[in-house]
Formats: sequence, structure tokens, C-alpha cells
Amino acid sequence: MPTDAAHLLDQALDDVVTRYRQRTPRSAAAYADACAVLPGGNTRSNLHVDPYPVLIDRAYEGVLVDIDGNEYDDFNNDYTVAVLGHSHPRIAAEVHQVLAGGTNWGGRSAAEADLARSIIERFPAIEQLRFVNSGTEANLMALVTALDATGRDTIVVFDGGYHGSTLSWVAEHPRINVPVDVLRLPYNDVDALRTAVAQQGGRIAAVFCELMLNSGGCIPATPEFAHEIRTQCTASGALMVVDEVMTARLGHGGLQRRYGVRPDMVTLGKIIGGGFPIGAFGASAEVMAMYDVRTRGATAHGGSFNNEIFSMRCGVVAMRELLTEQELDRMNATGDRLRASIQAVFHRHEVPLVMTGIGSTCALHVGDEPPVRFHRHPLVDRVRRHLHLSLNCRGLWVAGRAMIATSLVTTDAQIDRLLGAIDDWTGTHAPLIRTVAQEVDP
Repeated sequence: MPTDAAHLLDQALDDVVTRYRQRTPRSAAAYADACAVLPGGNTRSNLHVDPYPVLIDRAYEGVLVDIDGNEYDDFNNDYTVAVLGHSHPRIAAEVHQVLAGGTNWGGRSAAEADLARSIIERFPAIEQLRFVNSGTEANLMALVTALDATGRDTIVVFDGGYHGSTLSWVAEHPRINVPVDVLRLPYNDVDALRTAVAQQGGRIAAVFCELMLNSGGCIPATPEFAHEIRTQCTASGALMVVDEVMTARLGHGGLQRRYGVRPDMVTLGKIIGGGFPIGAFGASAEVMAMYDVRTRGATAHGGSFNNEIFSMRCGVVAMRELLTEQELDRMNATGDRLRASIQAVFHRHEVPLVMTGIGSTCALHVGDEPPVRFHRHPLVDRVRRHLHLSLNCRGLWVAGRAMIATSLVTTDAQIDRLLGAIDDWTGTHAPLIRTVAQEVDP
């Protein structure tokens, strides 16, 4: 039998889904058509929402426009990729220059080394790096590099960690992860980490960590946990791999600089390509020497688009000219103020909701205190879905998991509209939220 909270959520969701359908009939038709040729109607699972996803027609600055003509203030920013917005004039100018010079050379460009230098300048742990096409690929390459470098067969990961579509521990039982031996530990659990290393340290090739869980709900690492990973990796000979694919936007040197830890390997993606597909993995010159084609016994690492010219050239523009320390600090300070303002809304309405995160990225949780470990509950997921659809109907674009991300072009007016909509949603649904909280954490 459905619980009281589940029944009330069903009613609330039915109402918001009706409004959603009324706004987006052309998206509904397009989705039905897409399902004939794409399983589930898409090719990127996190973009799906029930009853169907909105179909975007175009974007400009910090705004998206769907095929029904609805405009949305973008507080998803392509899951943190679109840190520059959607039509930055400097990027557009660079794209035109690239097109004028031709593409797909099958040869090197100067931008390849220029982009590598601009990244290495920000991340002291990286002495050399190689480019790939996505964050998923960057973490896969980091994995096989760690296995080869250490001669070991096991990696440590944490609940809620997401290192790409085939290295994900958000689901309880992931089906398509790469077949590697894994020790899966609770996030922010220092004792569990110490025990695992004490028992199996000789088998552990690497510890993969995000210093803030991203898909797992924007839960920051505690300083003790971050530094304990470093300590245990040093003691056991395992490589500390810090995934900054999403968190590189949170500071000029990523979160590793904020936490004061120096990993053995770093993986990157999203913002370093200026809006084009990219990933990178880097480490000390000693670790990366296995890819040095000048040496005997080097391993091959190919990829037709590893040095794709749009990503290289636009990445240099982004990293050298646009994503300066000053601009990143400004964006993340704005994000901190936004998160505090949302929390103030929840406090004023006396509802047990919490926004966790750092800087320009945050996410919603049900409870009185910020969580330090990853945990999923179906009722909480449905609260997030309700907020997502409600904001969508108000012309505000957030992630389906109720993650919010700002960009360099997010305006004060957009933030005011978001806060007003969250205020209205919270006040209207306060009794429902309290009922859900009682069942989630009685």
C-alpha cells in the first residue's frame, strides 16, 4: 500500500505533469517519434525525465529555447559543461577561424601543446597529460594506467561516485561498469578506508575519488577524508586519482587546490574544451612515460578526435582568456550566495530541506542536516522530480536530480527568478515536504 507521503506526492506530481504537458506538446510528439529509433528516445540517459524530456531548439547566453517556444533560464548548464554560457562571442570567433583553416587534419596542431600547458599551470600534480574525448574516457584511461603502473588489479571507489558511464557507483547494482575488481566504500568514511587498505592494500592500484560527489548529490568531502585518502595511498603504494571532470569549475586549480591535497593522477573534462567534447588524464612524467612513443616498449594510445581542432583551439581560449582565476572566483562566490539564499528560503518556511555543494554547483536533499554520505530514497527522488518539473513550468532549467549550476553569464535577474520560484514551491508544498521527511527519517 502507498504511504501517506507517496500518495500525496502522486497527487502533486499528477498536477505538475499536467501543466508540463500543456506547455510542451511539440516536445511530446518529438519524443514519441524519437523512441522509434533511439531506445528510450535518447542517447544520454540523464537527459530523460518522465513523462518525456523537453526538446531544445536553440540557446543563447544563459537561456535555452524549446521547440514550443518556451524560454528557460539555464541553471543546469549541461551538467556544468556550459560554464561560458551558450554563445560566447570569443568562442564563436575562434570557431569561425578554425573552419576557415579546415578541420580533421590527421596531424598535430600547436594548440595541442598550448592547451596542455595551460592545464598543467593550474594543476601542479600534472606534469604531463594526454587528451581524450570525454570525462568517461579520461577515467577509463586513468584506470588502465594505474593498473599498469602498479601491477595491481583492484581499485577503491566510493558510494555515489560517478567517473563516467562505465565507472559509476550511483546505482546500487550498476550493470555496465567495466569488469575490474572494486572495493566499494562509504563516502567520507575514514575508518572504512583505513580498514580496506590495511586488509587489501597490496592489491589496490588506485583510489578514485571526487572531492565533491557530483551525480551523488553535491556532497563535499570532509577535509579529514580527503587527506586520509592521500595518506593511505602513500602508505600502500596506490595511486590517488582525483576526478575533477565536474569540479574543475570550482576553483582555478580545482578542488584539490582548495583542499590542499596533491593527487597522483587527475582526470578532467567538460570546461577545458570551451564547450566542445574533451577529456584529459595526467600525472607525473614518470607515470605518463608509458605513453612516450620515443621509448622502447611504450604503449599505444590512439583516438581520431583526441586532438580534435575545435576542442584544442577553443580550449586554449577558455583556459587562457576566459576562465581566469578572477572570473571563476566571481562565479563561485555567486553560487555560494545562491545556495545560502535557497537555504534561507527553506529556513523561513521551516521545511527540512538542505542544499549541499560548493561554489557554483549545489543539489537538494531532504533532512535537517547536510548529508556527508551518499544515500538514495525513492521518496526523495520524487521530491526532486517535482521541484524539477515545477521549475521547468516556470521557465527555469535545472537538472532532473535537482542539481543547480550557475555559469559566468548567469544574471542577477535570473537568480531572482529562481529564488522566487523556489520560494513559491516551498511555501505551497511545505506540508508535503514535512510528511516526506518524517517517512524518510522518522
